[in-house]
Amino acid sequence: MSTVQWKPGLAIAQDPDAVRDYAIDFAEFLEGETLASVVVTPTACTATKQSSDDASVKVRVSAVTAGASVTIHITTSSGQVDDRTINFTPAQL
Repeated sequence: MSTVQWKPGLAIAQDPDAVRDYAIDFAEFLEGETLASVVVTPTACTATKQSSDDASVKVRVSAVTAGASVTIHITTSSGQVDDRTINFTPAQL
């Protein structure tokens, strides 16, 4: 599993046949709050939330094709709402 610190424009190369787990750390964004809810939305790939804790989300990504991305929609313990999108590039690794 790879741990990912989200930043604008984040792009990850992944083999189209690979099934990979990524842990996305939201601690810096949360500034002491916790994750109250998480929704994962894939585009041009398959992605499912495997688990989440107070500050991170584990997502399993597979079947990456051109234009693939995963958007993670979070709601914090105080009711703030935000989206984080990770772009994926199919690559033979």
